[in-house]
Amino acid sequence: MITKYHSLVNKLQDSTKDRKIIWEKGRLYNEYKATIGNNSVSIEYRPSKTLPNKEKIVNESVSLMIWNSKGENIDVIREYVNSSDYFVLFNLYESARRACLKVEETVAEMIAELG
Repeated sequence: MITKYHSLVNKLQDSTKDRKIIWEKGRLYNEYKATIGNNSVSIEYRPSKTLPNKEKIVNESVSLMIWNSKGENIDVIREYVNSSDYFVLFNLYESARRACLKVEETVAEMIAELG
């Protein structure tokens, strides 16, 4: 992953942690999207798929897609499970998923309800 994208991913991670950006469900099952100014990003996780004969047809990956103000996909950064930057993108995916689904808030509510 080139340097400018490392910077973008780090800023997205920090802003997600600080709740400065809002992640929403994307159009795909494992996709989350955030609007940043007039543009947006989405992050998608694709698990490995294996055929019944144990042949792997898709390697696990995480993709960060960048969308301009017209809704056009202008760039995609995809990292596969065996790449050095995979976990950088996967951690952002997990942060986006947890923020969108309000995991921490839900667990806190459950703990409060249980006394």
